[in-house]
Amino acid sequence: MLKITEVMCPVALNLFLNIRKIKDDGSLDLKLINQTVNLYDIVYLREAKHEKTGIHIKSKNEISEYLKESILKITNLFFQVTNIKPNSFIIEIEKTQELENDNSIIAGVLIGLNNHYLTNLTKKQLITIAHQINPEIPYFIVGGYSKITNDGLDIEKLGENPYNYYLVIDSGIILDRNNIEASIEKDHLIERSSRQESIHNDYIKFMPQELNKLREFLQEFPGLEHSLSSLGPIYFIANPNNLICSKVSIALQKKFPNVKLYNCKNTCGHKIMFEYPSKKINKI
Repeated sequence: MLKITEVMCPVALNLFLNIRKIKDDGSLDLKLINQTVNLYDIVYLREAKHEKTGIHIKSKNEISEYLKESILKITNLFFQVTNIKPNSFIIEIEKTQELENDNSIIAGVLIGLNNHYLTNLTKKQLITIAHQINPEIPYFIVGGYSKITNDGLDIEKLGENPYNYYLVIDSGIILDRNNIEASIEKDHLIERSSRQESIHNDYIKFMPQELNKLREFLQEFPGLEHSLSSLGPIYFIANPNNLICSKVSIALQKKFPNVKLYNCKNTCGHKIMFEYPSKKINKI
């Protein structure tokens, strides 16, 4: 029986996003605070005896070209760094969530390879590899409640998160990143002061009207912290009390029947399970 490594790849919420300045090359200098939550996609890793030579990516679900290409790149980088030369290797992806999670899956492949071959690369080494693919991937090597600056190279694990429960709302509305960044550059709408809120996203000022209706509805509930998560259609509520999230969930389903809702809570990061030679779970 061949060794199979299973990696559970968590979704991350962007709890805090602050635009500090526009760099000389036109890119944005961002400060982010992310939190991984217990909504997972799954990756299975194994060598193969009867497949053609090379790296084979399989999935029953439709996956993006970015995800396919990035998995190939990060797998080849890992084999170059470690000088491992498998004849044939299979990476199977099981999308259990409809939420955007490509960068977590890519990080999960790298974390899984490091565990599968017991190569003991440090987190710093894994982050260096991951950053060559996309500056958003290194956070997932660390996971949990972490602050990200310097284009993803500086990741600081933070203390206790004041929020534990979340209601994640997939509105289906996608924000136009190019238009947002053009507006920022044109109108100089930059938040230069250091914000103190634990939940905040500078892109809220660019929310389309359909999403603003959702935000206005949520503001009728006192005591909630709610915000966008990064640039996707994801809006979320953070609260230390899960009963409040359940109450809001019922009200949302009545008012906005087309949104998808996910109840979740904090998790520290990826979970690794070795199916052979023995079963055990490691948290990264």
